[in-house]
Amino acid sequence: MSILNRFRKIAETEFFDAILSSEFIYDAPHLIEPSRLRLYLHDGSFIDVRYDEDEDEYSFHWQRDDKITRFNNAPHHRVKTFPRHIHLDSESNVVDDDVTSPALSPEENFKRILRWIINRM
Repeated sequence: MSILNRFRKIAETEFFDAILSSEFIYDAPHLIEPSRLRLYLHDGSFIDVRYDEDEDEYSFHWQRDDKITRFNNAPHHRVKTFPRHIHLDSESNVVDDDVTSPALSPEENFKRILRWIINRM
């Protein structure tokens, strides 16, 4: 089972009270595997999840109206938790990622991010 499938199962079974629905998104019509998982939340916001298991690169993008919060590990912002960081409420407000941990599995970090988001809904 792919990591996006595992994330979807976690979201729909463990966070069913916050998740309205979910879908896989294919960024190109020829792709066999989805590019991302989109989770629709009860408050009208959504989360786009991208995870490249081969490269261990990820992006968890939460969008509420005109605000975005994104957890990712692209190595382009020098913070204490480099390369992990959070774009908090906007692209330009970059802060340390004190939510995820490199010592945890992707699934455990996904759960931490979902809990963090749900607490702010």
